[in-house]
This record gives sequence, C-alpha cells and structure tokens, in this order.
Amino acid sequence: MMIKRGPFLLVIALSILINLQSVQGQIKLPAIFSSHMTFHPNSEVMLWGWADAMEKITIETSWLGKPLDTHADSSGNWRISLQTTDSNKPQIINIKGEKSSILLENVYFIEMGPASKKASNSTLVYPGEDGSLVYKPYTENGDKILDFSYCGYQRSETPIPDIPVVAQLKPPSGKATEVGTMAYLSGPDSQEKIQSALDSIASLPPNVDGFRGTLLLTKGTYYVNGSLLIRSGVVLRGEGDGPLGTTLIFKNPKGTGIYVGDSEAEIVSIGDPTKITDTYIPAASMNVSVKDPSTFRKGDHVLITKTTNDEWIKDLGMDRITEIRPNNKRVKNWKANSFQLEHVRQITDVKGNRLTLDVPLPQSIATEHGGGTIEKISIDEIDSFCGVESLRIVSNYDSSIKAVDKENKEYFSDEKSNLNCGIDLASVNGWVQNCTVKHVRLAAVRASNNARFCTVRDCKSLQPVSPIKGGRRYSFLTNGGSQILFYNCYAEKGRHDFVVGSRVSGPNAFVNCTAINSTSISEPHHRWSTGILYDNITLKKGGTLAALNRGDSGSGHGWAGANVVFWNSNAEAVVVMDPPTSEQNFAIGYSGEIHDSYPTDRLEYANARSGYLGTPNAAVYKGFVLMGSGYIEHPDRRVAPRSLFIQQLEDRIGSKRLARVMSIPGKIRIGKKPKKIETKDQAFSAKNESISQDSIMLEGKWITVRKKKFEPTLRDISYGPFERNKLDFWKAESKTPTPLVFYIHGGGWGGGSKESNNGPYLSLLKKGISYVSINYRLARNGNVLPCSLHDAARALQFVRSKAKEWNIDPDRIIASGGSAGGCSSLWLACHDDMANLNSEDPIERESTRLLAAAVISAQTTIDPWIIQQRIGNSATSHSMIWKSVGATSPKDLFENWENYKDLSVECSPLTHLSKNDPPLYLSYTSISKKPITKDGIHNAEFGNILKEAADSIGVNCKIEIKSKETRQKELEKFMFRIFNKSKIK
Repeated sequence: MMIKRGPFLLVIALSILINLQSVQGQIKLPAIFSSHMTFHPNSEVMLWGWADAMEKITIETSWLGKPLDTHADSSGNWRISLQTTDSNKPQIINIKGEKSSILLENVYFIEMGPASKKASNSTLVYPGEDGSLVYKPYTENGDKILDFSYCGYQRSETPIPDIPVVAQLKPPSGKATEVGTMAYLSGPDSQEKIQSALDSIASLPPNVDGFRGTLLLTKGTYYVNGSLLIRSGVVLRGEGDGPLGTTLIFKNPKGTGIYVGDSEAEIVSIGDPTKITDTYIPAASMNVSVKDPSTFRKGDHVLITKTTNDEWIKDLGMDRITEIRPNNKRVKNWKANSFQLEHVRQITDVKGNRLTLDVPLPQSIATEHGGGTIEKISIDEIDSFCGVESLRIVSNYDSSIKAVDKENKEYFSDEKSNLNCGIDLASVNGWVQNCTVKHVRLAAVRASNNARFCTVRDCKSLQPVSPIKGGRRYSFLTNGGSQILFYNCYAEKGRHDFVVGSRVSGPNAFVNCTAINSTSISEPHHRWSTGILYDNITLKKGGTLAALNRGDSGSGHGWAGANVVFWNSNAEAVVVMDPPTSEQNFAIGYSGEIHDSYPTDRLEYANARSGYLGTPNAAVYKGFVLMGSGYIEHPDRRVAPRSLFIQQLEDRIGSKRLARVMSIPGKIRIGKKPKKIETKDQAFSAKNESISQDSIMLEGKWITVRKKKFEPTLRDISYGPFERNKLDFWKAESKTPTPLVFYIHGGGWGGGSKESNNGPYLSLLKKGISYVSINYRLARNGNVLPCSLHDAARALQFVRSKAKEWNIDPDRIIASGGSAGGCSSLWLACHDDMANLNSEDPIERESTRLLAAAVISAQTTIDPWIIQQRIGNSATSHSMIWKSVGATSPKDLFENWENYKDLSVECSPLTHLSKNDPPLYLSYTSISKKPITKDGIHNAEFGNILKEAADSIGVNCKIEIKSKETRQKELEKFMFRIFNKSKIK
C-alpha cells in the first residue's frame, strides 16, 4: 500500500558586564553570539543563569534606580526579570556574585515580550508551585491543551547543528542584462552548477548523525533558472540574507525556488490497519490501545487515522453548508471519506495492549465518531536532516504588471512570472534559518507533504508580488507538515501570514512572530486542521487572529481549525469559535494595548458565513479584543507563563538544554577580570559612561584598548552585517575633499582589532588627510578566508559611498596596515575592481580600486609552496598561512593541498598583480638574509617575491628596510608624495 502525503524569546549568552547599544529604537546584543538577536524597547527580559547553590546574585543596570537581588536555588539555578527602556544611551548591565571568585556558567538574557501588567494565570494551564506547568482538562473526558514543545527540529531537543562545509561555489562571472520589463537583470544561469554540487554532496556517505556536508555559496548574486532540490544529509548555506550576503535571483514562473526534501516521496504502509480499541482518546493523549499489540515494537513508525463517520460530519454541521447560501454553487458539503485524518507517530513503549507515542495527539478519537486505526509504516523514502541557511531568495517578476489596492495605491501584481513559493520544506528533521524571501506569489516558506519535526526560524517574507485576493500571500504556511516550529519570523503585506492549510494534524507552532500591514487573517484556513499554537504573535497595522467556522467560504471551508491556542498574542481582533464536538479553540491572554473598542468585522463575517447569524450559536463581542464563542481568558492582560511553548519545552528538557536549543550559549568566568567588559567594539562608549575599564573582550579574547591620540569624528560605524563590521573615521578639516588613509589592522587574520591601534598621526590630519581604521571578521572559529578580505573590500566601498557626506576624495585613497593588514591592503591594491554594477545594493556598486598601498611587514602571498621555497618553515608554520584557509596544521595544508589550493591562491596579492596596479610601498625591519630561522612571517623576502613579479610587468613597487623608529615616517613620506602627485577631480 502506498500512501501519498500530500520574537519572541531570545536567549543570549552574557558576560559579567554587557554594554547594549540602542540602534534605531531597538537594543541590539553583541553579534558575537548571534547577529539575528535584537531586543525591543519597553520589553520584559529575564536574566537566567547558574551559580553556586544558594548564592546571592545582584543585578545592576544603568537605567534602573536600585539593584535587584535574587538567590540561586539549591541546584545553583537563578532567574530575575526586568524591563528595558527607550533610552538611546548605551545601557549597562552588571551581574555580581556574592563571592568574588564565583564561576558563573551559561548566563542568558531572554526577552519574554512586551512589558505589561502583572500576569495572571489561566485556569487550564498555569505554573505550579515548582514553576512547572499544571494542566487541567477542559472536558469531562479529559481533553487538555496540548504540549506543543515537540514541534521543531529533533522535537526541539537539540540545537540546529552547524554542518561543516565540504564544497563551495562563487558567483558566476559574466554580464547580466535587462530583459524587457522584468524587475531584475538576467545573468549567467547557476542552476545546473549548484544542483550538481548538491547532488555530489548527497552521494557522499553520511556520518553517524546522518549528515553529508554543507554547500557554501559565497556572497554575491547567483541567477537560477529553475528549482533546486536538497536531499538527505545536505545543507545549502549562504553568507547572509541581507543585500550584502548571498542572493539567489530565481526565474521559475509559478514554481518553487528551493525544495528541502522531495515532496513527491511517499510513506509506505507495511502492515494492515489495526482497530484502536479505546472508546475515547482525549486530545493531548500520547497513548492508544489495540486488541493485539504483538506486531508493534518500540521504535516503529505508525500511521494513526481518525476514521470519521457521517455522525461526525453531522455533529459539526458540515452536512448543511450548502444551505447557508443556496445560490452559491461552488460550495460542497463535507463527506466523511474525505476526512480520514492522519497522524504520523513513533512508538516509544509497549505495555500490554497500550502503545505510547512520541508526540501527543491534537484531537480526540471517539468511537461514536468512527474511532480510529493504527498501522505500521516506513518513512525510509522521505528525505531527512537537510536545511537551508543564510540566503536571500529573490523572485524575478514583471514590473509592468500592477494593480490598485483598496486605498487606491498602486502595487506590483504579476503572478505569471514569479515564484509561487520561495522554500518548500518536505523533510523529516529539516530546517530553514536566517533566510529572506522576496516577491513570491504564495509563501516565503511552506512546510508541505512529508515535513515533520522541522524548524523555520529568523526568516522574513518581504514585498510579495501578486493580486491581493484569495489563494495568495500565505507568508509562512504549513500545508501538510506536522510538528513544525515557526520561530521569530517576520512578514509584511501578506494576507494569511501565519497559516495552516486543510486537514493538517498537528501539533504545529508559530512562536514570537510578527507581521506588518496584513490584509487578512492568520489562522487555520479551512477544513479541520488541529493542534496549532499562536504564541506571542503580533500583527501590526492590520490583521486578525482567528479560529473559525468559515462555513460556505471558498468551496466549503467549514470548521477551519480546532484545538487552536492563541497565547499572549496581539492583533486588531482575536476571534475564536467553539466547535460542536469535544474540541475547543482558545484565546488566552493579550499582550497589546487596551482600547475602548475593537473591530468586529471578522466576527460578523464568521457568523454570516457559518450560518450562525441570529442563532444561539453566534459568536459574540463583549467589548474585548478576544472575542467569540470559544474559550476566552484574561482578554485585558497577559498570562503566565509569558511563552507557553518555551515553558513547555523547559518542563520537558530542562532549562540548560532549553537555552542551548534556543541559542548558542557561552561560558563566562565571573570575578577573574572585574574591571573589564565584554562588548562589541564599544570601549569608548564604556569610557564615556565613566567606567574605568582598560580592556574589552572581543570574540572571546581580552584585548587592551589603547588611548587614541585624537578622538575619532565617528566611532563604530557599521559598514556591513557582521559583528566586527565596524570602522572609526577621523575627518581632516578642509574646504575641499580630502585624501584618505584606509587602515587595516594586523594579527594574522586571527586576532587584533582597531581598538589596539594608535589611530592617525597628527602629521596626517595636519596635512589635510582623513583616516579610517576598520575591524573585520577573523578567519577563526568556523570562518575562513576570504572573509577578512571581503570585509575590507566592503568597508572600502562603504567609505567611498560616504565620500560626499564625509568630504573625502574617493579617487585618492591609500590602503595601509601591518602584517596581515598589510597583506589585505596589497590584495585590495592588486585585485581587479570588485564593484558590482548590477547589485541592488548601492554600496556594492562602488569601486575597490586604490591610489596606492603602503604597508609594513606585509605578506605578499600565502601560497605555502612559494613561501617554503623562499623563506622556509619559520613562515609556513605560522597559523596565518594554514589556519586562515581552514587547515588543521601545516602538515594538513601540504598533504591535502588540493583542498586548500583555491583559497590560498585566491587570497594572495601575488595572484592578482597586473600591469595596471597602483604604486606599492613595502617596509620591513628584518632583512632576507638566509637561512631565515626567526620571524619569517614578517621577513623582507615576502617583499622581494612581489617586487620581482612587479618589476617584470612594470608596476611601481618599492621595498625598504627601516627600523621601527623610522619606518612610519618613511611610510608617510611615500603617502604624501603619492597624494601630492594626484589631483582632485
């Protein structure tokens, strides 16, 4: 038999003292932990951690008047809540232990949602004396609110893994051209190349966890004509979902961009259906009984079917839909044979005739309504353990096709040229994270047939393109998937932003998600989908949350959903209706503002379409935002716990595992460096707050902050999406545009920072030369080159984009730096122009060419074979040569050269040297006398290697041996001479 299968809590590791910077009304945490985590103003947050048993913990903040104290319990666990502020000033949090030498591990900062009145408790599920949830039945048969925490990758019991990269592709070369009135250019097609790489990885043997490897698409633009399919054990990863990251522009009219798993795969029945013998199984149960359990074993996958009968259809009133509006010929009454409701489960235990399941059932199974069956199945054909990460998925469309909305505003409405769906999830234990999808007709992410135990988190649906009407703009949709967690997702201008399709048996959960300018309802959309959680969902500037009898809507949508829970959510209206069966729909707690009245149009719509208008079954409005005939509690305040999903997950797996699942925890040592701070390049912000620290922790290392001779004009300006994408700018006074020195710090691409740099010398500023000093991503801890080099190029483009605003001459920029910073400077000077004139990001359209490069102790190649021949082990043994390209040792680099060759060659200035390159000045303190046994990584032989090549093609390259005391002066002489020879346009 073949069966065709059709924010939110944020957890962030903190140090003893954290500096939070307000950015455009939001408080942004150090992206050293996660670049996607932000806090909102006026929000309730929780500090959560572990200390010694019974230890006193004191929390000091820069915005609260007095310290807050708490005590760890006998196990060392502690928590304390506080509220953020709107202030634009940096906000300091100081955590103190009672003992100066206390070791505090895994300290987390958690946002629980908008601050509001003191929480009340629901009568159905609430925190007990020990903090764990207590569940009370809502029917005499024992039906309860579900435990939704089983949703998500691996039942949300383990974090989404970081799968190693085994293959890497770069954006294609070639010209992109305009095609008629299409919104985006059309360039060289990368579909075949990307799919071939994905298929090659899929052919590799899996590791013990089922993974084969990651395909990395480096940042840039890829043009994809068609779809991509990801199979078991494979991950497709980009380098960011912003305009500066990895963009895939799809041309696949009415199709899907990326399939995560094959939706055409089938579940196979391997046994006959066995009748369930229970007279009544309540919702939320994890047990079923059978007469003969001998064929079932622990670990078996099974299909449980609620075999509904005509009595069930009749009790719901779904045999009379056609009577609501007799002239509506589209509508059909429900038939029981179309509502055999399936649930895929796994047996975790067999005791007697009782089978225990891995996930609770989302609805009741009653003999009077047809009972149920259970049969063994195989899911071996279904893809598993695959994901998509950090991509910007853009659908091309015809920009000439437009329509006018209800406010008489024009919008793009093409639906023949664009994608129907950005990403389609059809795997077991799959995921989509940190992805942005633009311009699709239907869904940014859809969990469809075969999707189970999947997580979609930190994703965005932007600028959908289609007519604003039925069957379109379902931003985040599960349409067959079960145990799907949508977490911290964002949508704009959708209709049904967080929506479940027909006959979907949960549980499924939408947690900490936000939609703006929604034009319709986030809901189960039609035909009895069950077990759905809407937890801390916020709809701004339009939109309703609802679980309704939609009656004769569409072709007979009827009862759209049951056992749907709206928990501490916020919308213009939250409407719930009570099904005639033992199921219920719940609206519990409200997190928005209180008003005198709320729109009731959706309530009136539901009464009319269900045929309840003017009958005792009509849903009613009682003056609150939570309205209808369903179960409603506390319509004017939030309830505890703040997040039902998070508390359920904590109860099930424990607080430490919860923290690891929801974020990337760190270990923080308290008391060892009491005068130092951990921050994101904010040393001066701390000093301006009168804190006497002289060090900061940057990417896990304490570094000294040198006092700059002159305060920068602008400090810590973001030039890109990553934590270390920051620069300082010193503006020279001048009535005309000034030349600029662009400084890149050293440290072997594995250390260093702009904070440890002295800043510009007075001689530069006095001569009217402005100065920039940058930080960049280090090639360590999972990052490899060319991340540092690409960040330097991006910073240079950013500075050029500020030329007019900062009064600098974009044609008179010299790059400078020491050691690896000097190597990066030479790489920029020798590399062809990296401007992308077709980019939608104006910064990427800026040039990366330089007037010159002036460097100190710089490497000119990282090719180990050249270095070994010319310099020897004293250079090739340095981690800059092997670790920055991902090798584990010098031996690994040489023995597995083919694995690292492309990166080593690409990231060497020598590779890119050409006759059109600008003047190069290289200063060294150590001569190239052989044998070179000491500090070979900074030896002048590197300069000789480049000069020999430069001389052969006529590039001006000067090498000088100078003492540390005189080299800066000589370097500046070279800069002044080059600047004086150039002219301002």
